[in-house]
Amino acid sequence: MATTHQDFMLEDRIVRPLEGTITGPAGVERVQPKVMQVLVHLAGRAGQVVQRDELLEAVWQGAPMTDEVLNRCISELRRHLDDKPRTPKFLQTIPKVGYRLIGSVAPTPHSDD
Repeated sequence: MATTHQDFMLEDRIVRPLEGTITGPAGVERVQPKVMQVLVHLAGRAGQVVQRDELLEAVWQGAPMTDEVLNRCISELRRHLDDKPRTPKFLQTIPKVGYRLIGSVAPTPHSDD
């Protein structure tokens, strides 16, 4: 589960899970912990459909949650990424199934200053 602590690029954005931030064209945005966990889980399976139940289990670890909680996290994530459900650049909704992260994910370049 080391990927949950590693910074990564999502297209032109820098995601820093430990800091809870996404840095993009609008600057640095603070992201709630559960929203970040959803993003990190999706990034770990980029390009693949991740079922809603899998996300709920991975992020809330069996605690009883409603779909509304996940819907709110996805909505917040879209807001931070400036993404639109009907014309997604990052998060594609697969109706009645789950979500797919369609933006490219890569390790962050390291500077050796």
